[in-house]
Amino acid sequence: MVRSSGDARSRSRAPAPPPELGRGVVATAETSAEDTQGSELRADPQYRALLAAVFGARFTHPQLMAAFWDNHILPRRRTALVVLARAAHEGHIPPGTDIEALLDMTVGALLYRLLQPGDLPSEVLLDYLRRLYRQAGVLPARDAR
Repeated sequence: MVRSSGDARSRSRAPAPPPELGRGVVATAETSAEDTQGSELRADPQYRALLAAVFGARFTHPQLMAAFWDNHILPRRRTALVVLARAAHEGHIPPGTDIEALLDMTVGALLYRLLQPGDLPSEVLLDYLRRLYRQAGVLPARDAR
């Protein structure tokens, strides 16, 4: 059975941020926002084609989507929820923020960008990721100069 993000099994409360997250949310987000190797992978046309194929197979090959969801999406989602819970704890995002909705909006925006036709240079994708992080409140806003 394919689980949607609205499925109760995948919508559990985020665990409390572990103390070993250590460096804090901003440092973690800055590291992610500077991950040129990760942005090169995500911007790669073959990776983008794989995403499109797997999402497109959701109804024709549900087992493929379920395996991708369980082994690729959920582990990353769980980690991101911990980071966002820590961001709330550290005061980077407003108290009471629905971190699951925030994560869905961020990932949805990134997927939308990845699935658009045409070239997507890794530098452009990395800049977009930084903008998403700033909008989410986990990276400081740029000075309004």
